[in-house]
Order: sequence, then C-alpha cells, then structure tokens
Amino acid sequence: MAKRGKAGRPRKPNKKLPLKSLPNLYETVQSPELGKEEDIFTQLELLCREPGYIHALCALVFRDNVVTFGETVTKEDYQRIYHPERLIRTEITVLIGLWLRGDRSIEHPGAKKLRDMMEKSDRLLHELHAAMIAPTHRDFMAALQSRAAGNGVESPMGSGSAMREAIFYAAESAFPYQYTDFAKARYREDRAWLMENAGFTIDDAATFISELIDWLADTLQGNVEKLRSTNPNYWTFIDLFCFTIEDAVSFSSLDKIVVEKIIYKFSVPDDSKNENYVSAFARNQAAIFPFIRLNDGRITMLLEYVGCEAIYASPAYWMREDLDYLAVASENRGKFAESEAVRLLGRAFPEGSIFRNVIFRKTKKKIAGELDALVIHGRRAFMIQIKSKGLTEGARAGDEIKISKDFEEAVQKSYDQAVSCVKAAKSGLNVEIDSIIVDRDIFKNVDEYYPICISSENYPSLSHQVSQFLKTENFEELMSPIVLDIFTLDVITEFLRTPLYVSDYLCKRARLLDNIIASHELNIFGMHLKNNLHIEDNVTLMMVEDDFVLEIDIALNARRRGLPGKDTPAGLLTRDLDNPLGRMLQKVDTSERADVHQLGEFLLSLSSQAWDSANKWIERAIREAQRDSNNHDVTIPLSDGNVGLTVHCNNLSDDDAFRKLVNHVEMRKYIHKAGRWFGVCMDPSSSQVRFALGRLGKWKFDPTLDDEAKSLKVRSVPRWVGPGNERMKAGRNSPCPCGSGIKYKRCCLRSD
Repeated sequence: MAKRGKAGRPRKPNKKLPLKSLPNLYETVQSPELGKEEDIFTQLELLCREPGYIHALCALVFRDNVVTFGETVTKEDYQRIYHPERLIRTEITVLIGLWLRGDRSIEHPGAKKLRDMMEKSDRLLHELHAAMIAPTHRDFMAALQSRAAGNGVESPMGSGSAMREAIFYAAESAFPYQYTDFAKARYREDRAWLMENAGFTIDDAATFISELIDWLADTLQGNVEKLRSTNPNYWTFIDLFCFTIEDAVSFSSLDKIVVEKIIYKFSVPDDSKNENYVSAFARNQAAIFPFIRLNDGRITMLLEYVGCEAIYASPAYWMREDLDYLAVASENRGKFAESEAVRLLGRAFPEGSIFRNVIFRKTKKKIAGELDALVIHGRRAFMIQIKSKGLTEGARAGDEIKISKDFEEAVQKSYDQAVSCVKAAKSGLNVEIDSIIVDRDIFKNVDEYYPICISSENYPSLSHQVSQFLKTENFEELMSPIVLDIFTLDVITEFLRTPLYVSDYLCKRARLLDNIIASHELNIFGMHLKNNLHIEDNVTLMMVEDDFVLEIDIALNARRRGLPGKDTPAGLLTRDLDNPLGRMLQKVDTSERADVHQLGEFLLSLSSQAWDSANKWIERAIREAQRDSNNHDVTIPLSDGNVGLTVHCNNLSDDDAFRKLVNHVEMRKYIHKAGRWFGVCMDPSSSQVRFALGRLGKWKFDPTLDDEAKSLKVRSVPRWVGPGNERMKAGRNSPCPCGSGIKYKRCCLRSD
C-alpha cells in the first residue's frame, strides 16, 4: 500500500516572509551537519550495487509499504505506513534505480550484511533529505537576518531549491487503484491505436495489474510461512514480490500473448543500466517501468504504486512519439478530463445544475470566456476549469523557470479563465451551453462565485505551489479558489454524495484557504470528515498531518478492493442523527431546494460540542412541550452572531405556529443584527420537524422592529454551573450557557 503520502478574501502569492513567525523560526531552525548531495548519492549508488542488495531492498519495501492484518483492517494496522520515518515511494525508487545500475545480483548477502545494508540505506536517505533542505535552510537563515535588520525580504519557500524538495517528498496524488480505474476511461478513445501499437488495450493492462496485485497478496501469507522453515541467516522477502510468466498466465483472465505483451511493454529493458540516472532528479527507469526481470528468470514488481501509475501515465508518452496521432491523443486527454470531472460532480449534484462547455459572448464572434463545466447551486456558482498539464522533469529538478511555466499552464491560466467567466456572468453577457443560447438569468440569484481548478495529472506538491505562486483577483462576490486534482475530487464525491454536503465542504475549504497548510488536499478533506473542518476563532494557521488520510485509505480499500475494514471514516458521516438536529439535517439533505440547504450548512457548521449541547436544549424543550402543551423554544446563535437558529416546540395549528415562528425569527435576526436566521418548528409528540423557514438579507435599521425589540420579553441572564456545583452568572468571556460553543458576550448577552 502506498502512503498518501477565506471565501471572498483576495490572496496574492505568499512571497513575503511573515513577521509574526520570525522569533520562533529564528530560535528553532538549526543548521545541520551536512554532506554534499552528490557525494551522498554516490555513496547510495555504491551501496545499491553491492552483491545481494536486492534482498535488503525487498525487506525495506516489506517494512514500509506492506500492510498485514487479521480478520479486519484497523487503524493500527495502517499506522505503520503512515509513520513519518518510513521510506516513501520516491525514496524507494531511488534505491531501485541505483540497483538497476549494477549487475542486479540476487545472491543472498547473509543476515548481518542484509541488516547493515538496510541501516545504511535508511541513514543515507535521511542524509540525502537533509542535504536537499540545506540550500533552503541557508536562504531561510539569510532571510531571517535580513528581515531582522529591517529589510524587506521575500520568502525562500518558493525558490527552486525549496520546491524541488517539496516536490520530491510530496504526498502521493492518488491511491493506486484510482490510477487503474481512471486509466480505462482516459484511454477509451485510443483503443485502436493501442491495439495496433502495443498489442493490448488499457483495459487489458489495468485488469492484469489488478490481478497481479491480488495474486501477490494471496500468496504473501504462504511465502511468509516458508521463511519459518528456512535458515534465518538466509531469510529474504524477495519471493513476496516475484512471479513468472507461467504464474501470470495461471492467475490472469487474459490470453498468454496479451499477458506477455503487457509485461514486455512495462518492463525495464533487459539491456538497460539506467544510464541517465545520475541524480535523484534525473530520469529514473524505476519510476517508469514497474517490472524488472531478475537473473533467475523471474519478474519482480516491488511497488504496486509504480505499476498502477504507469498504466495511467505511460501510454500518453507512447502516443507523443507518434506525430501523426499526437493531436488526436491530446484531444482525447482533454475530453477525458472534462467528462470525468462532470461525472464525479454528478454523483452529488442533480443533472439540471451541471452544465458543460459554457461560453460567454460579447458578440457573435468575440468570446469573453469559456468554462469546461459550471455548477449552480442556489446562490453559488462553481466555475470549473480542467487542465491536463503535469510537471516537467526540469521543474521537478528545481528549475525555477520551468516550475513557473508549468504552474502557469496547469493552474494560473485555469484560474484566470475561471475569473474571466465570473466577470462575464456578473456583467450579464450572453451565455451558450453546448452551443445553445440560454437565459442569462441563470445567474440572477448567484452572489458567490467559486473558481475551481482541476488537474487530471499527478501534480506533486500542488497545494504548496498554490500557496506560493497563485495570483488571485479581488472583487465583490468572487470567492477564494479551490485547486485540486481529479483524484481528490473522486474521493470527495465518493464520501459526500449530496449537494448539501459537497457545497458545504467546498465553501468551507475556500473560506479557510489561508488558514490551513497540508502536504496534500486530501489531508484537509480527511480532517473535514473527522472534525467537520472546524477551526477555533483564535487559530490563524494550522498544519494538517498526513494521518488524517489514514481512515480514508482504509474506507476506500474496503469500498473498492473489498478489504474487510470500515467503509466510512468515523466523524461527520457516522455521528448519531437520532436526535433533533440530526432529524433536521436529514430532512434538509433530502430537499432539492438550495435555499433550504443553507439551514443544513448552519447545522453542519456546529462543532461537536455545540451539536451535543444544542440537542440537549431542544430535547428539554420538547419534553416541556409534551408536559404542559405550551410553546417552548431554543435559540442558537453561531460565531459572531451573523447567523442563528430558533427552534419552536408546540402543538399550535400550522398557521398559528408559522406566524409565531416568523415573528420570533425576524426579531432574533434584528436583535443580533444577523444576515441570516433560520427557524424550525418541531412536533412535541413525534419529535419530528413540522416545517422550517429562513430570513436572509443584510441587517438594516427598522424603527418598528426596533421598538418591538425594546419591549420584547427575553429570558433572564443565563446562569451556569461552576466547579463547585454552585449557580454562577456567565462571564462575558465565558462559553455561552446556551451551548453554542462561542463566548457569552458574542451570543446571548446581545439579546438578554
């Protein structure tokens, strides 16, 4: 298994060194004792070319990339491959690539020598990482000193040296099986070319690699058992990663000739010594070809990730060599990216809210902007641009010009095109969808436009590059952008299957764009599934670790590969909904009305503490209404009071209950000077939702409402139970007793 390894606010590239971070950085950044990167790489090559190194290599792969489990897969089983000290795929491919430069000896070195090789590999790779960081460290220290002297300084985090380290050690863009799944759609239109030039289709290749992975997993236990009857001095894990042509024919559903052609096409050439691999950033055949023929005639696939990624990426390179087919292949890649993005969005949004090939025209001949896809959900428009541009080899090696050029083509142009379409929509230009002119009023209710930039390529360190390089614009109703790859969109829409949940996440993600740092966008989504992307008001910047992806990894493996584990991460999607707020959320989630979903977003924005507290208050109101048949209510303001919820529990007629709730909601909205306030009426006998309503709009002074507010009877100052169970008055800065989870001065004190 491979390790994954604010709305409306303008954001410019993060090039200035933040002043607030200087004291801590100055104290904590230490200059390491370093060797030169080239010398360390040479030492690694000498190590990898030693006789029998393949056995140490297989042991390292087993240690850091293979998950073993009992009857069910648990978080503890996966924890090992999410440990920060494990070797990641790019480090292991360095070792494989350097081993290819030798004679590929498979003689066993003996147990002691094998352990020494493993320990030296770990040490040298650690030193290599430190050496890669060294130039950025020097730049950082120089920037700190210059800034301390009062000079303006640009952050070195966007430099070529910083970027090549970030790219090399980036979290993986996809799970392995995503590559094989998407590859089938990516090359569907190229079947004829592939059959003529490779002798198989990508469906064949994807089928074979999946069958091989399953076969290796099935035989793993038996191979491990064999070790127990072997002399410990000659234990080896090499058999866990090897197969023969005969094995392949026996486990595969494909014809032998097709199997042989697939293995040949994806194998390191027998006469190759990986000659061009002279640095960690040079072209490495170990990262391109998953299969290697051993001296004893067997074939090894050490990393299933490389095998799956090769199925997705390599055919595009084959087609580039055919100049007569190049234009067709490029067109097919673009069609795939657009159609797959729309398909994934269609998991959540209804067909009538998703539009493809959207064109804004100034005149019949002059185009103001084009969108690959558009999703309109209530007052929100998601302006989607999709690109099929990956990182070039030069950019991966730290060439700043190439990094900048690649980012410009893959992300910046995508963002700029989306923004041009936002401007066109706001200006009321004519709109064409699939060459048909449509009513420009489709945007009349939209007041939030979200640029969404999607890459169909593996683009390492995408989030980090966005934080450093993306130039954004600022004007009314334009929200912060969301930049992600198609693999992340696949995961998001795998778990969030309704407009409410997807729209809620995308809006929260945009709103917190400047507040979260992560090695990959999936880390942030994993945090959302766990904690509902809730960040306390006093937190300005948060680093999200990779282990937030752990439960997603297990759940996706359960759903798509049939592993016996939990198929839904614990948290947002598994919390108890058999309570008043849960029933409200379920009711709203089934509605097709986007305006109703705003109530759902309010409910989803509650922290777990506020959720539990509010449920207790509403349940108490329901019990009291059941007891005395009178109306009982609960009011829940949120955050700075700009939105809130009032819940009524009564047996009044629908008309009387509606009028009573409308009046209360309007007064609460006015008293709190809120932009939005929702009301829900509950049936005390069944504890079910009777109806819901909302009042939206900017607050403005109203003399009539102001007079009514002054005479409105409100509850006495809330009191709470102190440490000694004594009844205490809530302090201004104490958590509000109503259970909203915010300070009393920002909540009920405003109306009491």
